[in-house]
Amino acid sequence: MSRYKAYILLFLLPLLIGIAFVNLASADPEIDALLDEIDALESELDSLVESKAQTETEKDAATVILNSLSDSIDNVNMDIVDAYNAYMAAANDEERAHIGQVSSLIWKPLGRAWAVNITR
Repeated sequence: MSRYKAYILLFLLPLLIGIAFVNLASADPEIDALLDEIDALESELDSLVESKAQTETEKDAATVILNSLSDSIDNVNMDIVDAYNAYMAAANDEERAHIGQVSSLIWKPLGRAWAVNITR
């Protein structure tokens, strides 16, 4: 019978010690304050992760819009070049010289402005 009592004591003793530590820990106000601070930090971390995900989504949307605008600008540029080439093909030599001078006055500054905007 004493062997069974020893087994019961070996099982109950760590259990009682654990219960005592839990009671002591919950009774300490500093530990409660630290646990509350940990909970606040966890909620702040969750909100930061959520904010980062939203920022990434907004960044992806902005990238799609910028790519769309870039494609539209490229299409307009190609239309202008096609129209210019068609007009130059129909024009005589005198008109070509005049058109070339005017277009260089227009396209060179625009090209420089475009290059400056791209490099920023």
